[in-house]
Amino acid sequence: MTHKQLALLFLCNLLPYIVGNALMSVLPLYLRQLGADASSTGFYMAFCFAVLAISTLSSGWLSNRFQRRKLCIVLAAGFSLPVVLLMGQAQTVLQLALFNATLWFLFGIGTTMVNILTGLYADEHQRGRIFGVVSAALAVSQVISGTITGPLVDRWGFPILFMLCAGLYGLLVLVALLLEDKKRSQIRHTTQVASTPALSLPVIILLVASVLAFSAHFMTTITRPLAMDAQNFNLTAITGTVAISGLINLPIPFIMGWLSDRAGRRVTLLACYGLAAIGVGLILPASTVWHFWIAQTLIAIANASQPVSSALITDLVEPEALSASLSRFTATPWIGAVIGFTGTGLAIQNMGLVFTSLIGMSLALLPVLLVYMTRPRSQPAYTV
Repeated sequence: MTHKQLALLFLCNLLPYIVGNALMSVLPLYLRQLGADASSTGFYMAFCFAVLAISTLSSGWLSNRFQRRKLCIVLAAGFSLPVVLLMGQAQTVLQLALFNATLWFLFGIGTTMVNILTGLYADEHQRGRIFGVVSAALAVSQVISGTITGPLVDRWGFPILFMLCAGLYGLLVLVALLLEDKKRSQIRHTTQVASTPALSLPVIILLVASVLAFSAHFMTTITRPLAMDAQNFNLTAITGTVAISGLINLPIPFIMGWLSDRAGRRVTLLACYGLAAIGVGLILPASTVWHFWIAQTLIAIANASQPVSSALITDLVEPEALSASLSRFTATPWIGAVIGFTGTGLAIQNMGLVFTSLIGMSLALLPVLLVYMTRPRSQPAYTV
């Protein structure tokens, strides 16, 4: 892969994630302005991420069917521009939900196509490094969005935020037009790909663990801003917490990938889930802004579990089952988002923020137990 193509793929991943993280950091508060209660907010988030999960799963078929990944990225960005502007004009929660779900659907298509192009162009001997560079866009986007979103909204309000997001999608269209594409180079899937080896017990455990981990992760997307708002922190402090977390976590995916090659995938995955669980537990007793920085930083380490889990699944399954297993695993964060947002809204509405935070902490501990259950009985079959 050329340096130009790598830089373009990084930007095509970075720009939509800046928009996504910027909106996610303030949506619970924006929804409250439109009259949504905690339960409605949870259902709103769940609906949008359910649409995102559908678009992520369907993008693989779209890529194989039309072989026009660059065009898909361009079109997704182009349609996203007016949609995000419409979000700023929404007068009701229902209107905002429909516009947001459309934006998330387009987001899923664009980012999935970026991952597919990365895989098609990455040489085997440098594939890990290339995927690491492209995936680092998530942490970088957290730093950028967390730094600018709060001050922007505090000074000029939500409409300016939506205008800025639209501008970023306009820039994304220009960047995507410079990408190179491959027409017909993927291995064609057969029905054997979805056979039993793709759903062996260890793989199922890893899929469930990821869903549970990200259910707890996305619960904190609602509970942390509300907890900080209850202590009278302004939007700059609330979104700045995400920026600090992203800055600290910039090297974490690379460190965890390196550690998994040496200490083993399972041990590294246990560390990722364990640290994230501690972060979820720290939200409840947090009382100063730096307490929330520490909590959010640890919670964000769950994102580093994704490449480690992907490598572990690659170790476990047969080659012909790998594509099916990894495609299912890619959707687990968004499925976790649906569960987390739905449960959080209902829990806050009926049991309050404190008890909901305790549920999130308990939920975050379950992936640690599940991954521990995958330990080899005789030889280290799950590590490298």
